[in-house]
Amino acid sequence: MKLFFRTIIGFILAILAISPFIFIGLSLYDAFPNFYGIIALGIISILSLWIAYGIFKLIKGKGILKILSYPYASPDLDKIKQ
Repeated sequence: MKLFFRTIIGFILAILAISPFIFIGLSLYDAFPNFYGIIALGIISILSLWIAYGIFKLIKGKGILKILSYPYASPDLDKIKQ
């Protein structure tokens, strides 16, 4: 059951990671509706899918709470006042 929830959360966060890149790619294609626009849209789409797959795999393997906990968080920002 835990793996099922991790898969759902990873899928949702992967979709959220893809959406801004696709918006930027479609905006570039709208600005340059020729061969260069198609190339830019393709590169941005592949990059966003690669990042989304990495996020999905990380969350499915470790879980969202482990990613947000100490080893992955920035401990330097916790000690601002010295």
